[in-house]
Amino acid sequence: MSCCCKKTYNLCDLVPCDEGDLVLPGQVPADGEYTLELEFLGDVVRKTAQLSAGDAPTFDKAGLNERFTYKARVLGPDGAWLSFTVDTVSYDCFSFTTKRCLSCLPSPTSSGSSASS
Repeated sequence: MSCCCKKTYNLCDLVPCDEGDLVLPGQVPADGEYTLELEFLGDVVRKTAQLSAGDAPTFDKAGLNERFTYKARVLGPDGAWLSFTVDTVSYDCFSFTTKRCLSCLPSPTSSGSSASS
């Protein structure tokens, strides 16, 4: 995918276990199903969302690996790759790094045994 990107916008860090969705900058031009295509270890992962014209591109974060830098792009309902303008600069790809949420981890359980009489 990276060979197809002309300009990549860095979204900075993302914690997959936090509440909320992955919201990209910009707006979609039309109603329909949009696809977020993510590059993951040489494979492609796709997430879809039904969006309305003017919506920010918003996708579910479920299933994203922690501690990984993703490169992504958005495919519109017409099959064309979208570009988005941020501060007068046009971007056709996004990148973000997922972080591990330590407060999301389960509490350690006691492994000690208790004697019974």
